[in-house]
Amino acid sequence: MKDSVKKTRYKKFNIPKTREPFVNCPLIPAGRDPETDEQRFWISSVNHNEGASGLLVTESGQYRTYRFGGEGSNPLAEARGSFYAAVYTGNETLWLCGGLNRVYSLNLSTGGITGYDTGAPSGLVFSGINYDEKTGKLLVSASAGEGRMLTVSFDTRAGKTARLHAADGGNAAYAGFPNGDGTYTHVYTSFGETENALTFLRWNPAAETLETKLRLPYGKEAQLSYTYVQDENYRAYVPGRGWLNPAAYRLEDGPKPETERGAVWFGRHKDYIYGIEGIPSTADGRLYRWDRRDGKVAELRGLTDLFRNYALRVTGRGEIAAVTMYGEFYKFLGNGEQSLHTVPDCVGICATDTLVKIDGHRILGTPFITQRFWTLDTETGRGFDAGRAAAGDGEVLMTWRLAGKVYMASYTEGVLTEYDPDKPGGFPVNPRTVVPHPPHAMRPYCGATDGESLYYMCNHKYGKAGSTAVKYDAKTGKASINDDILPGHQIWTLLYDKKRGLLVGGAACKLDMGGCKSGAPGTYAVTIDPRTMQVAQKFEAPAGCDDFWIFGQKDGDSFWAFYTVDGVRRIVALDLAAGRIDEIGPYRESEVRTQYGLYAGETSLYMVRRTDDINRYVGVCGRRIHRLTFDGSAFQTVKVYEPEDEFIDVFYSHGSVYALTAREIYAFDA
Repeated sequence: MKDSVKKTRYKKFNIPKTREPFVNCPLIPAGRDPETDEQRFWISSVNHNEGASGLLVTESGQYRTYRFGGEGSNPLAEARGSFYAAVYTGNETLWLCGGLNRVYSLNLSTGGITGYDTGAPSGLVFSGINYDEKTGKLLVSASAGEGRMLTVSFDTRAGKTARLHAADGGNAAYAGFPNGDGTYTHVYTSFGETENALTFLRWNPAAETLETKLRLPYGKEAQLSYTYVQDENYRAYVPGRGWLNPAAYRLEDGPKPETERGAVWFGRHKDYIYGIEGIPSTADGRLYRWDRRDGKVAELRGLTDLFRNYALRVTGRGEIAAVTMYGEFYKFLGNGEQSLHTVPDCVGICATDTLVKIDGHRILGTPFITQRFWTLDTETGRGFDAGRAAAGDGEVLMTWRLAGKVYMASYTEGVLTEYDPDKPGGFPVNPRTVVPHPPHAMRPYCGATDGESLYYMCNHKYGKAGSTAVKYDAKTGKASINDDILPGHQIWTLLYDKKRGLLVGGAACKLDMGGCKSGAPGTYAVTIDPRTMQVAQKFEAPAGCDDFWIFGQKDGDSFWAFYTVDGVRRIVALDLAAGRIDEIGPYRESEVRTQYGLYAGETSLYMVRRTDDINRYVGVCGRRIHRLTFDGSAFQTVKVYEPEDEFIDVFYSHGSVYALTAREIYAFDA
């Protein structure tokens, strides 16, 4: 083994930097600059690799960045690389939350940050946050699964949790607003099979109560607000429904726009109310101004690179401040005329979702959330941010190389784009969209190729069970899409069986973000006819399991798979010739443990990814990269690579192994 380690050769490159994504954390007022007295705004990026960037920007475009992570500072792993909830509480203090288990106070003058345990379990906190100046308490929430929410009331002066509240009615909390009487409205959003809904709760920080007051179904087309416009009596405008009176939690008549235009109204200055009609599939939008005196709505301008309506605010002067999903700061006059454009230096090495070898000297990678991609020349060592990979927001989650082109499938909406690395780049020409918005599609979850066509499965949009199946023929340029081919189930794994010309997958009742129960029982292995993209065979998995993962080919007729019941993993063989599932036995841990038996292990120790070779794996454990094979009960090491750094991820593509640290790529010949 040592000889193979010594003979291992590799090249080392810097991971290209890309513009960081400013998503999910809204743009919020952050007091006034102590030197210039200008109004300030705060927003933060997402970077699970180096740590998020915080951006503090004034009305005139002066800015300061804060880096949460990296050498010499707290990596803040609990915050998931981001702080989606933020509130300014005065005295140069900003309170931040990314995971429900901890909150942080940031001193904007010194950059010092202090963390506090809440006593709650970790859970992803979105933008909904309330703060009460009188008691010094703040309120944040996270999903506890299947429509349940857990909410923390934290006493910032005592530095400890005042109370934990549990309530039904949501999957996330995106907004909140004051009621004017010392209480606050906290808003849950729920995603369901047939409807979206908003749940309005009253928080009384003095009495420490949280009461559900109103649930407002929205059907399938909810206009989700992340900021609510209020009038002089603290009534909040709910798009399309009217004015919510928080004294009685009833909807009342009042000024309304002549047409909603699909807009979400984010701010008010005197009699003008401003809104944005977002287009998630393109990340573009239109800015509107509603005159509440006569209801007239004027379209002011188009905006690009938005992430919904998070990052727009009306200033005290009646101007509009906006930050794009790539951290560019704009300011517009009240009539929509652009008056300022500042491009802060918010770039970093983001976590890599996919990596593919373009040819003998080039590789392509896609970073988390940014909907961008980078390329790297392994002969010169030079890499660069190649810009947009697709329209919309989200990120590229699956990549393939086929006939000299690179194909990228994106979250959200399952869009597929084609990139020709030998032609000048620049979306939307190159990359170009080849499969636009498959119906109901959300996250590309698994895929395969037969060398001529690509096949991938997307789970449905939040709160809706099922999968959308996509086929793209790279020769003809034709796409075929079938929705919900196994009703109520998501297909999680997909491999191609060359012998039979079939796709083989595992399916279960799963939903993105755990939105709700699907109501469709059973877990299955399936074969799919790639000509029709319909299920050809269905094999029911053993009773009691809620997962069934196909992870390799056993022989010409069988595939390795595993399922889990009560935390115990068992290996089975799916025998296509005999049409049955054969029990093999319990999974046995080996030198390189795999938590799921499917290419992934404990993040702090190693990662494992499937290679292009269907029955061989590459695993990384600390500084050692293991090339593995499966013997029917455990993974066995067949080769070890051992350079000098700790790794956080590893990819295999077309004969090469790429191991990644936080900042570098090690390239090996496999």
